[in-house]
Amino acid sequence: MGALLAACGGGELDPFAAPGPAAPEAGPDAQQVASGAQQQGAAQAGQAQVAQADQAQGQAVPAAEAVGQAEAAVVLPEPKVYVMPQPLMQGKALLVLVDAPGALVSAVTWQGESFALLKEGDRFFGFIGVEAVAPPGPAALSVGVWDPDWNQLLAIDAFIEIVQVEWTSDDIQVDAANVALLDPEVRAHDVEVRRPFQSGLTPERLWSGVFDAPVPEGRITALYGELRSFNGGP
Repeated sequence: MGALLAACGGGELDPFAAPGPAAPEAGPDAQQVASGAQQQGAAQAGQAQVAQADQAQGQAVPAAEAVGQAEAAVVLPEPKVYVMPQPLMQGKALLVLVDAPGALVSAVTWQGESFALLKEGDRFFGFIGVEAVAPPGPAALSVGVWDPDWNQLLAIDAFIEIVQVEWTSDDIQVDAANVALLDPEVRAHDVEVRRPFQSGLTPERLWSGVFDAPVPEGRITALYGELRSFNGGP
């Protein structure tokens, strides 16, 4: 149930502006697929976020067996879902935006990982980073929306096409004094140290406006997505 609306390009849709008129429905590119397991994972992600917020405020968390049993007191409008850009280039970010007045939570499943979207007023949104070396081709996306009684208002499954990018490459020679940094165990340790600071979700948006450059007059020395080979390695 539900429909994936036509994606907007460039700055045509501001994710932080008040919801506007509905866009026309997408054509055959918004493919429907059966994905009950993905929808269940998205629901669990949404419930987990609401439970954490309730516990932080000292409120009671609804029992799991009560989910979906209570009927909504009012009929809520059908949520509108926007996904952009399409197609999606390697190294870009996918924006999922849901206009759902009166809804409690919206969650997505992307390539096997489920998480709740951020809520601001009647709008939910989330940015999904796509790696520079993400496999090209169709990638599964599921979107779900639930009302305050945990009745599911919307469930969408679609494929987002990831397009390959021809990245630049650079051969780097590391001297003997620093070659130990290429050891797989050293690199694995570095990843684990950085993981807590590069993962996790927050219940609210922690920025506003456009990001500033770290150095106003700085010189660009490397571009995102550049492939690197160290000492003749892969």
